[in-house]
Amino acid sequence: MQDLDFVYSVGLWTARPGKEEMFKKSWEDFADWSKRNIPGAITALLLQDKDDPRKFLTVGPWKDDASVQKWRASPEFKAFVGRVKELCDEFRPMTFKAVVSI
Repeated sequence: MQDLDFVYSVGLWTARPGKEEMFKKSWEDFADWSKRNIPGAITALLLQDKDDPRKFLTVGPWKDDASVQKWRASPEFKAFVGRVKELCDEFRPMTFKAVVSI
């Protein structure tokens, strides 16, 4: 598959003060579970803002939109979001399609 064939799950996160490390560990565990258990998951990346270490961006390519929808509808995803609400002030999930790849 080419980069333009993927659908991308994107999340914007703001960790609560002092909860950054707990958030990173929780996200890593869930991303690992997702890759092993949800067909269509390819990889996942967690980025941390250099200027504001409470802000994170997550990006993950998926085989198709149906895979993302199945993942977000899973009880495990809902449980993860519930746990993260204790660690983050903000979470914005989004889904993107690639339109240019160079």
